[in-house]
Formats: sequence, structure tokens, C-alpha cells
Amino acid sequence: MSKETEISMRHLRYFLAAAEAGRFSQAAENVNVSQSAMTVAIQQLEDILGSKLFERERHGVRLTVEGQRFEGHARGIVLSLRQALVELRRTETQADPVRVGVTALMLGYFMPDYLTRYVRSFPYQPIDLVELDRNEMVSALRQRRIDLAITLGADEALPNDIVYTELFSSKQQLWMSPLHSLAASKTILGLEEIASQLLIVLKSDGLDDSLKTFISDESSMFSLRFNTSSLEGLRSMISRGFGISILPDFLHRNYTLDGKRVVIRRLADSIPAVNVGLLSRASDEGTESSRMFKQFIISVCKH
Repeated sequence: MSKETEISMRHLRYFLAAAEAGRFSQAAENVNVSQSAMTVAIQQLEDILGSKLFERERHGVRLTVEGQRFEGHARGIVLSLRQALVELRRTETQADPVRVGVTALMLGYFMPDYLTRYVRSFPYQPIDLVELDRNEMVSALRQRRIDLAITLGADEALPNDIVYTELFSSKQQLWMSPLHSLAASKTILGLEEIASQLLIVLKSDGLDDSLKTFISDESSMFSLRFNTSSLEGLRSMISRGFGISILPDFLHRNYTLDGKRVVIRRLADSIPAVNVGLLSRASDEGTESSRMFKQFIISVCKH
């Protein structure tokens, strides 16, 4: 085997597939090559760069510090090339749209900024957003009604033919009115200090489930609770001092629709963060459009 001295797109594609899958065997299956071809390509890339990109572990691989640094550059290169190809081909054929499944909550509070950035970067690449309930996404992927899905967290037991890639993690904090009696507290609040307050729980996208470690329907340290599926309704009630809530940072906005403020306060108790991730089909690279969007959203969320 001749020694590789230059980095190719094959090296970058295999490297990114391994970074996403966390296992060389799964990565090889995802890009339709043998595991040995995947392993050789990664080794060649490490030799060219003179850096170890992956830590080999018993149940897979994980990126080293050097690998994490290289990942952002690799995604940028792949995205730039795909953008160039789209622009060169736009007069020849109309690209198929990438179909992305999102819930109503993610459509309102996650997608607008990223969608704007994607359209600016790839103006000739169409995208169709498909609103779905969170529990519909796996079946929609399997039935090929969508190419990708963006979701809050993932069910613990996803089927083997569906891959979950974490995009980012968002801390959960205490939301309240700036006029609330606890807002002026100079100390970090604990759950026992807020137990007498009306807790407003958002029943959407499994966010209510994320609090089950501390709060349950049967027995709760919170004597008062109110559940709603409306985030704007929740924010409006909080802004007027009718209660507090515990929600992830990425959903927070300083003002309600009618101009009332909502502030956040750090909690002393370690409430699990909420993860936002991407669902895709395993063993299926998808269309050029879906590959481009996948690389884009991972790149902008992680770097």
C-alpha cells in the first residue's frame, strides 16, 4: 500500500462519519465501505496530520482534543466544496429539497436562526420543513417522508436503523418575573427554597419528563403545579408573577410578546441538561441535499 501524503475528501468524509457514529464499524456501514477501508483511511489521516484523532476504547472511539479541533476544519472544508458544487450545478438541474422534521416548539425557538444562516450560505438549495410530533419522527424517517429530524433529546432505545447525533446541550435554569420575591436573592437557589411556589411545567417535546428526577405526578415537593403546552402562555404567566418554571436556556427570551420581562436564575441543584439532536437513517448517506444540511447543522451547532 502506497503511503498517502495528501488529505483527500475521502479522508475527511470517513473521519466525519466516524466522529458522528462513535464506532468505525457503524461509520463504515453508514458510508457503504468495509471497516478495514475505514480504519486504513483514518490511520492515513492521522499519519498525514501527525496527530492522534481518536481514542480507541472498548466499545468504540471518541475524538481526542486534536480530533475535536480538526473536526470543525473538516466540516468547513466539506461544506465549502458542497456549496461550490451546488452553485456550479444550479443552472443544470434543480436540486431536490432536503426534508427536515421538526416539532412546533423547535420550529419556533430553534429553526429560525439556523434556517436563515443555511439559506444565506446555500441560496440555491431548497429545504422543506415538516412539522411533526416528537413521537412521529422515527416512523417518518423509516417511511422516508423526511430525510432528517431535529429533536429535543432522544428516546433511550432508538431502533438500530436510526442514528442520533447530539448537536448541543442546554442547561436548565429557573425562570421568573424580575418582580418575583426570589428574583432579588443574592444566593443560588435550591429546589427546597422554591418548593412553595407555583411551578408551571411545559408539557412539550418531553421537557416535562426531564424534570421527573425531582418532580413526579404522584408525590412532589412542589405543592402547586400548573401544566401547559403553550410556551408563550407559560412566559406570560411567569412575567406577571403567577409562577416560576424550570426550562432550558435556549428557549429563553428576555421579553414576552407584550413586552413583559422574564429573567433566569441559576439553580444549586444539578438538574440534567436538555440535549438537542439530529435523527437520521443509518446505512443511508441520503441525498446531496440532506448530506449538506446535516454537515451544516452539526458544524454551526458544535463550533
